[in-house]
Amino acid sequence: MDTWKQLMLTGSVKKYRENQVLHRYQEELMNEGFTVYTFDCRLWDECNYHRDLATTLHFPDYYGNNLHALHDCLTELEAEGGGILLVFTHYDRFAEQFPPVAHAILDTIQAAAWELLLEQVKLVAFVQMSEEDLPFEQLGVRHAEWNDAEFL
Repeated sequence: MDTWKQLMLTGSVKKYRENQVLHRYQEELMNEGFTVYTFDCRLWDECNYHRDLATTLHFPDYYGNNLHALHDCLTELEAEGGGILLVFTHYDRFAEQFPPVAHAILDTIQAAAWELLLEQVKLVAFVQMSEEDLPFEQLGVRHAEWNDAEFL
């Protein structure tokens, strides 16, 4: 089974503590054709993370600098090769200062990754942190929805 499939069985956002483990998996995804985008989250604050994401991922000029716009632009990404890998280093530093925003970013990525799979685009995120006790539970949770024919 491809590495990306093994990783995504339980979600597209994976946490890493050890850099060597992260780099090993990053190499495996690169060998599977993934394009890698890396973000140093030590430089992020509650506002400038949008600029870093938009610049690195080449979002359009009309990017709205909010989480809804992030979701929209992530779901419009195209994978040249096998997929897209977002690597967030030192994410714990950002998450300690801005926990709700840090969780919302990962939640947005998880939701976008699920939607992209419908278009056969693979999106995976590696989140490197030195703190094991920073939970990011229930990312991209979906609820049962009514079918289109019976929804009123």
